[in-house]
Amino acid sequence: MVDPAQLEPHTAWVLGWFRRRFGADRAEDLTQEAFVAVLRNSHRLERDRVGAYLLGVVRTLSTVECRRRGGMVQFAEEPVADDPAAPGENVLAAVRELPPELEQVVTLHYAEQRSYDEVAALLGVPRATVQSRLRRALERLRRTLGKKENVS
Repeated sequence: MVDPAQLEPHTAWVLGWFRRRFGADRAEDLTQEAFVAVLRNSHRLERDRVGAYLLGVVRTLSTVECRRRGGMVQFAEEPVADDPAAPGENVLAAVRELPPELEQVVTLHYAEQRSYDEVAALLGVPRATVQSRLRRALERLRRTLGKKENVS
């Protein structure tokens, strides 16, 4: 059984995830839908797998929302001031271009300043997987930002 208080540490990244994809207006509703879905199925979950299950719910809701919009995702034009993942515009755009599993670890580790172990626990993956995803994400970001900035 999941205690609703266990969802509190996930609020910032879930809200940020939806804000960047669907705008602030829709983000709060989708965040609530995600938390309700987790709580509804909490009898099936192990306490240490809440983050991984929530990630799956967030991805599913994102897919449903994209389909509802006709396959279009409209990323927020400007970073939201209270979004924990609101770095410079070029960096934010490059992070949004990453595959979801890489974007997720970058957001959790750098924007929310969570340790490797915390990210691993949230996502339900080994620490080594978090480290390799971060390494791949940083390599892609260096290439992407290097091209945009004409830096080698």
